[in-house]
Amino acid sequence: MKKKEIVLVQNCNSEINDFFLSKTSILTDLLLKEINSVEAIVLEGSLGKGEGTYYQLDNRLVPLSDYDFTVVTRRPFLPPLRTYTSQDFEKLMGSHCTVLIIWKPLLRFVPPKITWYDIKFGSQTLHGNEKVLNLIPLRMSDHIPLEEGIRLLFNRILDLLAAFDLSFATERNNEHRIKLAYCCNKATLAFGECLLLLRNKWNPCASARNEMLEKEVFSESKRWSEPLLAIRNAVREATFTKLNISPKTLNEIDTRAFWFDTQKLFNSFLKYYFEKWKGEEINSDRDLIDFMLKYEPPFSPHDRMLAMLDFFTPSLSGRRRKVFAFTKNPVWLCLIVAYLLYTSVQRSAYFSLDIRRIAIAEDILKTYFPGMATYTSSSNRWSSAKAWLLEIAQFVKH
Repeated sequence: MKKKEIVLVQNCNSEINDFFLSKTSILTDLLLKEINSVEAIVLEGSLGKGEGTYYQLDNRLVPLSDYDFTVVTRRPFLPPLRTYTSQDFEKLMGSHCTVLIIWKPLLRFVPPKITWYDIKFGSQTLHGNEKVLNLIPLRMSDHIPLEEGIRLLFNRILDLLAAFDLSFATERNNEHRIKLAYCCNKATLAFGECLLLLRNKWNPCASARNEMLEKEVFSESKRWSEPLLAIRNAVREATFTKLNISPKTLNEIDTRAFWFDTQKLFNSFLKYYFEKWKGEEINSDRDLIDFMLKYEPPFSPHDRMLAMLDFFTPSLSGRRRKVFAFTKNPVWLCLIVAYLLYTSVQRSAYFSLDIRRIAIAEDILKTYFPGMATYTSSSNRWSSAKAWLLEIAQFVKH
């Protein structure tokens, strides 16, 4: 039987695709050594869809796409559903890497989340049983809860925070600039994905989503307000960049302006999404913050148990020692903190910080996730809160 060809990056020569394949092979071999009874190892995300992104800098190939692996096991791996992230993996792969491990019988009971749609319909099997994903009881025509749009936006804000640093005002490192521009572009694409969710539409592939957006959503844009038209134009431009990305397209972007333009769009879009989702009118940024602070999506006992397990079970790279008794939805708390820190960076000659927003973010972190270092200067307070949030988010973002 002819071996199935695996394409991770489109519109490139075979050497570049082979580079990504060699990286995935390294981690696949490591996972097979670390985990017993592997039924399948699946690559999801943009690489799993064959839409991987990269750039070349000083004759060096640098991945922009994350490596997102799902491992299905025949025997329970405690806990039976767990997402691992590791700096060791990132050093090994040269890009951010996550590994989700699930016991095979649980595939029949996964919830209707974007992650599982992407795993079933937008992934490639690198090792083992290719048909095991058929156990996932989801269809492309199924409705995805609108809460998933919030989770998606939350993840994109986290990516932006992780890629941004206050020293960027004087930063001239091309690699940092390009990665931040890529995160801004990826965040803008999320607006289009959420617009599809509001119309009960979804597709894991960027090119297919673009066609659906033009046909199902943007065809109605003549009646849209000015902020929504700006979002439409930004999504169209971001989609073109995604499908035609090159070192030149990212290098030519004014990254500082792109960061603040994306921030402004985020403010507009979150207000729009919450209004459509919950039916409450949000007129200002203050209204949005108040709404986020008073509203909390349901956090079931099952979700709470999984969140707790995340904090004390062994990981592939060592034992986690932080244990928090969650009385509120940790994903929602992290979203609020992420939004506050993201929008606390204000446009000025370099950067200025909104101390009020930082203080609110600190209060939430200290109340529900104690252990954050305390500083007096605004820049150190912002950096400390950001670092603590990113550490907490490793456990709750999935």
